[in-house]
Amino acid sequence: MKRAAWLALMAFVLLEVPYAPAAESTLGVWPVDPHEKVFRDAVPGEVGKGLSLRAARNEFEPAQLAVRSTTALRGLRLEVSPLRHADGRATLGPDHVRWSFVGYIPLAKNTRRSEAVRVRAAPCEIPDPLLEARTMDLAANTTQPVWLTVFVPKDAPPGVYRGEVTAAAGTLKATLPVELSVDPFVLPDARHVLVTNWFNLNNLAKAHQVEMWSEPFWTVLERYARNMAAHRQNVVLVPWSLIAVTRQADGKLALDYRRFDRFVELFARCGVADRIEIG
Repeated sequence: MKRAAWLALMAFVLLEVPYAPAAESTLGVWPVDPHEKVFRDAVPGEVGKGLSLRAARNEFEPAQLAVRSTTALRGLRLEVSPLRHADGRATLGPDHVRWSFVGYIPLAKNTRRSEAVRVRAAPCEIPDPLLEARTMDLAANTTQPVWLTVFVPKDAPPGVYRGEVTAAAGTLKATLPVELSVDPFVLPDARHVLVTNWFNLNNLAKAHQVEMWSEPFWTVLERYARNMAAHRQNVVLVPWSLIAVTRQADGKLALDYRRFDRFVELFARCGVADRIEIG
């Protein structure tokens, strides 16, 4: 009797509890101005609106999009189609259309007296590096920015190119149309505006887990130099401390320029050192 009563009670409880179906997963993707920092709590903008780019031939042009889902995602990935000319006579494929997840850098405190230029008060995580990962897990209600880079070759016919970019995870997909307008002129290889980009050598070594001034470090540095040249950087910041100074027995100073020379020659060989800047 006790067993029968217990089963009857359980049946009553199960019948009284309303059935709550699992929430349907919603995956959203929307364009974001590439000048904007996209934080994890960013809310969707114009979902479904396409990415619109404009570039000259022989120019890199960036775009940014953001992905957010109401449920956790495993193996989020991007699928970027070729960009095809409106009349079908040309295509920009994977060699010219690339994407990267944007990573985050933890920021423990803000720079003093930086209130006027802060994008967010610390402690926080700042979106900045472009990651090599091709897939990523994403927590529910978390926004992930994605950076798109298009390079238009010199011989690309001018006009409008169209394609699409798709955010996908499992059976979930969300697609944005992409439209690129290519102007009818070629950006010259010669650079006339001097552009300097300060960077920290110790941070490069730390990020790539190589010892400062080791051969692996020089290999990493050359990759940065070539990337700078490809994006029209033409001034290299050269630390004066690369010149080793020692005092000899007779009291005179001896200057060793070997590391300084190798540094400058590397950037010159890669096409960056139209001018060297010494702090």
